[in-house]
Amino acid sequence: MTMRLLDAFFEHAVRTPGAAAVCHYSPDGSLSRLVSYRTLAALVAGLSNHLSRTQAAGSRILLALPNGPGFVVSYLACLDAGFTAVPIPPDLALCELQQTIAQASVTAAIADGPASAVLAAAGIPCLHPEALRGYEADDAARPRCAGGSLILGTSGTTGPPRRVVREAHALDAVTANVVECVRLSPDDRVLAAIPQHHSYGIENVLMGPICAGASIHTVSTVDRAGLVRILHQAKPTVFPGVPFLFDMLARIPEAHGGLSSVRCAYSAGGRLPYSVFAAFRETHGISVGQLYGATEYGSVTFSDPMRTDFDPQSAGLPMRGVSLRVVSSEHPDVTRPCPPGVVGRVAVSAPSMMSRYADDGDSPLSDGWLVTGDLGRLSDSGNLTLVGRMSLLIDVAGKKVNPNEVEEAIGACPGVAECVVLPLPVTDTLTRLKALVVPVPGHAGLDAASIRRHLRPRLSAYKIPRLFEIRDRLPKTALGKIRRDLL
Repeated sequence: MTMRLLDAFFEHAVRTPGAAAVCHYSPDGSLSRLVSYRTLAALVAGLSNHLSRTQAAGSRILLALPNGPGFVVSYLACLDAGFTAVPIPPDLALCELQQTIAQASVTAAIADGPASAVLAAAGIPCLHPEALRGYEADDAARPRCAGGSLILGTSGTTGPPRRVVREAHALDAVTANVVECVRLSPDDRVLAAIPQHHSYGIENVLMGPICAGASIHTVSTVDRAGLVRILHQAKPTVFPGVPFLFDMLARIPEAHGGLSSVRCAYSAGGRLPYSVFAAFRETHGISVGQLYGATEYGSVTFSDPMRTDFDPQSAGLPMRGVSLRVVSSEHPDVTRPCPPGVVGRVAVSAPSMMSRYADDGDSPLSDGWLVTGDLGRLSDSGNLTLVGRMSLLIDVAGKKVNPNEVEEAIGACPGVAECVVLPLPVTDTLTRLKALVVPVPGHAGLDAASIRRHLRPRLSAYKIPRLFEIRDRLPKTALGKIRRDLL
């Protein structure tokens, strides 16, 4: 049995061969390449056939490519040939790239830019994306197989990065769930402004749209002016984003015309602050939903803004086949879940779950459950609300402080664009809080005194940071998560 994702893809190529599959935009907002489903299928089948002839069974193919047709072709071809795709950021640092090659046991690569030289030095056969156009073939040339797998690296924002393996059946499960929850159809135009090499991107701006026969509108780089032009050109109907994208667009009224076609916008990669939700809705009249997931288990909940009971601060209800529990933070036991409304660690069981870690084969699962580091609570109806991360809790004079609570309070202060709250060691036994604050561009007068005045009626004294630092920017991952490990 082949992957349902691939069967649906090649069926779309037969039924609607001329329909747009991938539209890629240059940074200036102009359409640089349009690939139909017929052409995409021919490219995928050709590369799949080439890989099957040149690579041994079980090969792991590194994909160091930006968003665009090249990445889509390479990823689908790896799955179609029965190999393991190992997507990475195309601008990964040298030492990180070398570590990935070793941890994932990479045997071949499709790459562009500086990564090519590193791969060549390591003796890894490497295809250039421009060469992919030479592998066009008919669907009949495809090597029929049960589908490949995927190796993805965790972000490492709260601990050592690991590489997880997700098999074909898990990828099919999450693809079907994304299609169902977002109600994707061939009429949709999905904006791919998030990285396609991340779990969130692969599922929501690649596999889901392709399975549904929608068109993907890819962007390699995102800046204010270029994104506005792309929005006006693409007229997307579905907009999967991250908090910083919605925050940026909330401050750009001229983007409204390009967003007027959006029927579904949702955010992942971190909690969407209510202030950002409200500002985006005020500027563009669009309510942004939320999706919860992780590299280990993919997308597992969806907060649908079209539901009458929509809660903008909730991560939503479990997707099909997904089970959630909240367990004690101190003594997590999935057989003893907390009652509704009680905050604890989120535990997940899902058909899209990882099978093992790539480097040592171990699995963190217990009877099919993964106890995460996320803190949350479930409502009586099963809605999940996230409140922070277990590993981020800060002990202040014996009292636990959730930095997300403090960050949300600071973020509501006039003139604050974003912030992060960190532990500030005072002595070996005493810790206070430190806040790094980025002001809204052009806003004058933001200082520690004004922020403290704002916080005093909102937070207990021990939750108010002792030190405030004003910064121009904060280091972030490609998905917009703040890199606390670099602060």
